[in-house]
Amino acid sequence: MIVQGPVVGTPEQAGHERLTWRALESVRRVFPGAQVILSTWTGSDLHRLEADVIVSSADPGPAVCRRPGVEDYVNGVNRSIVSTLAGLRAATRPYAVKLHSDCELIHDGMLWHWQAHSERCDELRVFTDRIICGELFSRDPYITSFLFHPADVFHFGRTEDLLRLWDLRLAPAEETERWRESRFNRPWVMPEGLPIRYVPAQYLWIAALKKAGYDFSLRHCMELPHSLVGASELSLLNNFSLIDERSLGLAFPASFLRASTDATYSRLTWQKLYEMYCVRRDPRELAKRSRRVAARAMLRKTRYALEKLQWKS
Repeated sequence: MIVQGPVVGTPEQAGHERLTWRALESVRRVFPGAQVILSTWTGSDLHRLEADVIVSSADPGPAVCRRPGVEDYVNGVNRSIVSTLAGLRAATRPYAVKLHSDCELIHDGMLWHWQAHSERCDELRVFTDRIICGELFSRDPYITSFLFHPADVFHFGRTEDLLRLWDLRLAPAEETERWRESRFNRPWVMPEGLPIRYVPAQYLWIAALKKAGYDFSLRHCMELPHSLVGASELSLLNNFSLIDERSLGLAFPASFLRASTDATYSRLTWQKLYEMYCVRRDPRELAKRSRRVAARAMLRKTRYALEKLQWKS
């Protein structure tokens, strides 16, 4: 059980504010026999935090993307890679859970969903077994223009598979804080909130696929070519099992729950797509899905451009 990220809360604070302490305590309570690893930053206050192994790494810091006239965009993908990978390298058990340091476990429901989706394709098969992730932040390209975007807050699977996912080079500055400097910022391509090549979970999965021999590089994070819709969805459906957080026994802090949840795959949609991509594999059905996703993306882009023109006029 790898609790990764910054230490949130201090011993002087009330219990409900000591989120990392609560995360560790919940792991001990729900999985009393598990190896508990805390992977955090050098210099953190570790007083009263109990774990079997504590790994301290140098904090790579966030990638701060400057945006004139609006709030800066802070990208923490390298922090996630460093702390998660350090925890995984310290793990000695064949299965592992990656849990963010401000989340906690309520029950062991994740075990009931292990290998819930048994059918797989040989194409785009990266892991030995599927990795379980949650609904929140697993972006559905039919609703929002992001391809290759699994959730990255919680993962459960074989340790060797989690290493295949997280053992990556850090995101380079040219694709994060310096991305805007080298790219013409067309407003219908990069809205004000996204001055980067990839959003964090997208960078993680595209880099892991490339390491496995599949190169699906995008020109920018909201590029959604018709030709890549099927590859994006098959890569997710063939390597992850999406389960809602309540069924997994996962509790998020309020800051996570304020994030948009209407742009993610629902468990019902995921099940339908799993049967479409991994069970029936009807080429006409898959082509229809790709066309629908691409058409919706074009509609969103056109609407956004028209709204910009109307605002300027």
